[in-house]
Amino acid sequence: MNSVPAQNHHSFATFWPAEWSARLGLFGLLLFAFSAWFGPAPANIALALMLAAALMEWRQTWHVFRHDLIFWPTLILLGYIFLRAALAAQEMPELAEEQWKTAWNFASLGLFLLPAYWLARCPNKLGWVLALAVAGLIIGLGLNQDWSKWELMLQGQRSGAEKWWYSIMGLYTVTALLGLLLFAPRLLHRQQTRFLTAAVAITWLVCTIIIVHALFVSQTRTVWFAALLVFPPVFFFFIRGWLKAHPDFPRQKLALVAIAGVALVGGVFIANFDTISKRATQESAVYEGISKLKEFSTESVAKLVPKSSLGARFWLLSYGLELWEERPWLGWGPGTSSTRYLAPLRDRQDLVGFWHLHNGYMEVLYRFGLVGALLFALPVFLVVRAAYRAHRRKEMPNDLYLFLAGALFLTLIWNLTTVRLDKLDYRFYWNFLAGIAYASTIRQSLTSYRKRLTNT
Repeated sequence: MNSVPAQNHHSFATFWPAEWSARLGLFGLLLFAFSAWFGPAPANIALALMLAAALMEWRQTWHVFRHDLIFWPTLILLGYIFLRAALAAQEMPELAEEQWKTAWNFASLGLFLLPAYWLARCPNKLGWVLALAVAGLIIGLGLNQDWSKWELMLQGQRSGAEKWWYSIMGLYTVTALLGLLLFAPRLLHRQQTRFLTAAVAITWLVCTIIIVHALFVSQTRTVWFAALLVFPPVFFFFIRGWLKAHPDFPRQKLALVAIAGVALVGGVFIANFDTISKRATQESAVYEGISKLKEFSTESVAKLVPKSSLGARFWLLSYGLELWEERPWLGWGPGTSSTRYLAPLRDRQDLVGFWHLHNGYMEVLYRFGLVGALLFALPVFLVVRAAYRAHRRKEMPNDLYLFLAGALFLTLIWNLTTVRLDKLDYRFYWNFLAGIAYASTIRQSLTSYRKRLTNT
């Protein structure tokens, strides 16, 4: 009788790697994937566990990182952030504490290398990581809800407990929806029994309904607009690739699934139509004012664009450009608030009520200058390139690649109207997705290290 290999048994014992460092790192990775969306404390503990586990095998970790292209640009960026904070603290001593605090926040964007490393060490756990992320997000939505106002939630109105900003809630949910839709064929097509298929389908359906409804409740117009731009091309390439890979798949079945998906999203859309129409049309005066702008200056914006929710973003953008033009190369420092600190000095009391410039790109430019913006862009470019190359080498499935590409474009559009780069909620989001995107490149370095050990 042929024996079944031990690795094919899906038991609790074989789920965990043999090495203690890998067990600790995997536990930190799974905890981070689950808790990043609702629990800052456990998510930070998870990052600490991944770091501790990486230090336990420091020879391998050091070899992998020092031979990786992204490691040194990331270190240079971190050095620049702290150098700029030191210069700003010396120039404005009253803001010294804020400079260092904000510098640490920006620097922690580099922690995506930890999830990337442990996903590279445990590549077969990616499915668990993604499933735990969806479960954690749904728990986070429940915890953020003010259940004494549950009737508002059913009407598609904002009724959260303000544990999240609604802008980040919109980004979370639109990204989760993209993943749920892209991974649906994988989930429903590969189950071994009908009972398991039905259980997975019901779970998927419930999760999708919750996520879609939360997306509308967030009332984040930028996210809605981004979804309209990003979803069609992503699903065009996905369906085309799926049909090529599964030429025998019944087209009638595919059509039924597509109709069911459209009906699901359409039903939730109709249920929230009043909310959507109100949010979409309440800025008509702003649209008219923008269409009349001939030059993007503070004077012309103030004259033509009403200072409403969307209009204020144009006011702030023109103001941010003025600040950047004064210090185009090195900026004002990571902790120098353009509105709370600089606006009163310039007799701009009308802007003091805002926390930031409501544009992530402008915020980086004015805080870090053109030099800092280029240093920020380099790791992002290397992460994108790594995912693209992994897909070309057939090391990354098409659905995962399109999910990461779609999430990238959603985030790029979202950053046009909000700033969360130095906030914990966005940093966790970036560390999670960038870690997934870069894991295949880290895995290559791990393979070369192990070959080297074998040869010696």
